[in-house]
Amino acid sequence: MLYEIQEVPDPTCLEYQAVAGGSVVGAIGRCFEYLLRALACMSAGSCSAEIIYLFNPKGNGRGRQTRLKLYLRSWASDRPGAHNLDRLVRAGPISLYYKFLPIERIPQANDLRASCEIVRREDLVKPLHSADKNYKILAYYYTLTLFTPNRENDYLMLDRVLDCIDEPVAITIRVQPVDISPQIHAHTAYMARLGAINNRWDIDDEAFSNTDYTGYDGRQYPGLRNHWKPLSYKDPLANDILQTERQNHKTFRNLHLSFKIKADAETIPIVRLVASVLGDSAFEDGSFRILVKENGKTPSGNLTETRQPTDTLALPSTQDANSDFDLKEYEQLRPLSRCATVDELLGVFRLPIGGYFSPCCIRKDTDPPQKKREDQILLGYDMEIGSNSTADFGQPLCIGYDQMRKHLFISSVPGGGKSTVGMNILIQLYSGSWCCRDGD
Repeated sequence: MLYEIQEVPDPTCLEYQAVAGGSVVGAIGRCFEYLLRALACMSAGSCSAEIIYLFNPKGNGRGRQTRLKLYLRSWASDRPGAHNLDRLVRAGPISLYYKFLPIERIPQANDLRASCEIVRREDLVKPLHSADKNYKILAYYYTLTLFTPNRENDYLMLDRVLDCIDEPVAITIRVQPVDISPQIHAHTAYMARLGAINNRWDIDDEAFSNTDYTGYDGRQYPGLRNHWKPLSYKDPLANDILQTERQNHKTFRNLHLSFKIKADAETIPIVRLVASVLGDSAFEDGSFRILVKENGKTPSGNLTETRQPTDTLALPSTQDANSDFDLKEYEQLRPLSRCATVDELLGVFRLPIGGYFSPCCIRKDTDPPQKKREDQILLGYDMEIGSNSTADFGQPLCIGYDQMRKHLFISSVPGGGKSTVGMNILIQLYSGSWCCRDGD
């Protein structure tokens, strides 16, 4: 199923505040949490959900707030599953704030040759000692940083940045249920190796004791006085990493979703900018990693195709683009960088939310209705919309001619522009063949 979202909710609207019972942003976050948990409870590889952002700097000619298009795509392996996902989207809690319009296809995004992917941050740390000082020490220690979600994310910062960009951009956020049992087994074995580094239970100290002993012939024999023992320097860094991995291991028992967070653009500087803003909006404390790739062909050319998920995590290449390491020793652990718990994905898998001011690239559902410029009277420009661009003065604010048939009240402080607005209205009315006269 494929849906288009044409407007985003206004959190200052009293109707939404009544439905939310308080914070609208928090209530919308809980709605997406409900959707993610429902997906995570399904069998691995049986379904997927994807949020797509398509930004066109030219728009469709009907205003600056038409440049960003939002889509939600869901897929299930069977018809009943697809029907249940459709119910979950169009009749679930999230439908109280967004209108999902079924459509047939997504517009094609062309010539987006630069790509960025956001994953969990993984690092290789060099130990304090080499294997010469302790044969159990590994060449490098592998560490994984879990996502820290921003539960108050409204993506308004992303909207502001897109307003300054003059090339097409595509963002896809896809999740699917997955089984990480093989990774849990590999991580358990890795923690056992870390725990053995500073422990000496496998060295038989009694074999090197100086205690005398009695032989079979009844004579006393002295114990070994000179002996060789392997070096066993302790590495405090191994204990620190072991503590971190133990905390990570506790979360592996929770339901996990495989994810792919990707941004595409025409040039690497723009796609890196968009990916960094996307990551900073969705996650806190820099708990993510950006992988940059430039393809010879369009990486987003198949946005219109539905990707069928698999029931297991795909092993990444031994060395990702711009990765700092290339070790096959941790190949079984590295898929963990592309899966996360529901709680970790709450900051990224969501749609934009309006603010006190209208978004720059997409309409808020409380914005004035769109009409032809010829059928309206221009009052001025909203400098908060499009103020980052030099293309125009901002978003035009207009009222219809039919609204002028009733009384009009203009109020402001002295020097605020009441007379100027009134004169501009009279000039436009006169130009539109209206009869204007001074009241009694």
